[in-house]
Amino acid sequence: REEEEEEEEEENGNEDEVEDDEEEEEEEEEVEKKKFPSAATYSSPERSYHDKGGLTAQTFKEEMSEMDTAESAIQRLAPYATWNIPYRPGSDLPVYWHVPMSAGTTFQDILSHCYGLVEANEIGVWGGHEQDTSLTVLTMEDGGQYINVDSTTPAGLKRAEKLGLASSGLADIIFTPYLHDAASIFHNTKVKGKCLTVLRHPIERAVAMFYYLKLGAEEGSPLYGMTIEEYARGEYCEENWMVRFLTNEMSGPLKWHHLELAKEILGRKCLVGLVDRFEESLKRFESYFGWDDLILEDKQKQCETALVTQGDNVHHHPEHHKGNEVYELLEKKNGYDLMLYKYARDELFEKQALYTNQGRELGSNGMWNGWGLF
Repeated sequence: REEEEEEEEEENGNEDEVEDDEEEEEEEEEVEKKKFPSAATYSSPERSYHDKGGLTAQTFKEEMSEMDTAESAIQRLAPYATWNIPYRPGSDLPVYWHVPMSAGTTFQDILSHCYGLVEANEIGVWGGHEQDTSLTVLTMEDGGQYINVDSTTPAGLKRAEKLGLASSGLADIIFTPYLHDAASIFHNTKVKGKCLTVLRHPIERAVAMFYYLKLGAEEGSPLYGMTIEEYARGEYCEENWMVRFLTNEMSGPLKWHHLELAKEILGRKCLVGLVDRFEESLKRFESYFGWDDLILEDKQKQCETALVTQGDNVHHHPEHHKGNEVYELLEKKNGYDLMLYKYARDELFEKQALYTNQGRELGSNGMWNGWGLF
């Protein structure tokens, strides 16, 4: 009987140990999740844009196809390093995802004229340099330096890839709206892209886009004489620009999985700034990429302050707020972009502050400010 009691106590003890081990493993998993939350872990808004029908053979097939599409998109962007791995000068090349009407021109001017960085955008091909057969750095009359490629178009990015832009070491940063096309310039190189971007509220951006296009509209063009109400109802108005460019889904109807994919890409790959918090965003970029070390003279600081305060390519126009007819029309066309922006503003921007505000140095213990790395 004593032997049986001892065996029973031993079995109970082993069971307790197993339970303790399982609890420890679960706690460790929870810690890891908190360290590096995926965009997919965040709570999603109600799927008002999603078909809520039951699962059938057809819907199952569609969902499997959607998963394949998402995986392909993630794989295409593999040349971009995740944002929470520290920037490595010489091995990483910053790629600015340029969302139109979102302070991109101002940001370009700051990097070029205040920091003295060499940029790849569209300026380097002015004057016929798109025909050049090799890469070079061009200095413009205002002192700005640019690579002789056009990184703002798919065709220009193909030429940049052919000429070996990524591995040339000539560019300090690339500006492009085409993240997927730009990924190809890193193929067959040891260089990784580092995505950064500045986002603006989608309705504010859509309104600004109309007045900007209207400014240059000539008589006889579709926008000439068009009201913003007509624009918001018509075919010329953008529809979920950010989600489309992040997922590379340029045509056809968008579905819920496109939004989730866009959040996943942005959440993994891009260091995010906000137009509404531009100065704070700029400081974050400076710290992350080491650009604050480039501001050595008072005139550089004055240059930066002037551009942050006054901006560049700024156009004043009427505003449209929630409850306004124009706002409601634009909201219907940009529902996915609104949800993506809300995720970026309320969750991602704040999460990234935990990593970037504490410094950018990689410690000797393989940790970055106490955070484990992917």
